[in-house]
Amino acid sequence: MDNPRPSYVVGNLAEFLGITAGTTNGNPVGILTFRPHVTSPQPVNLMISRAQIIRLREDIDALLARSEVLKDGDAAAAVSLAEIEAIHERLG
Repeated sequence: MDNPRPSYVVGNLAEFLGITAGTTNGNPVGILTFRPHVTSPQPVNLMISRAQIIRLREDIDALLARSEVLKDGDAAAAVSLAEIEAIHERLG
């Protein structure tokens, strides 16, 4: 049975190290490099297409513009994962 509600997952904090261009199988990709703080000291490279980079940029811009906690750094404006889950449980 499919769950129509979105799933909110808290992951491990990671440090963004950088982005560069490259190719994989002859296709151009952007390579984002992160260092997970908990799971591994080794950097992780994520390869994404140009279209996905554009979407990522748009999504980040929108998130920074709309999120009070990210825009102002005000943690009091943040909604905790527990609160989100409780809201979804009440809504069914």
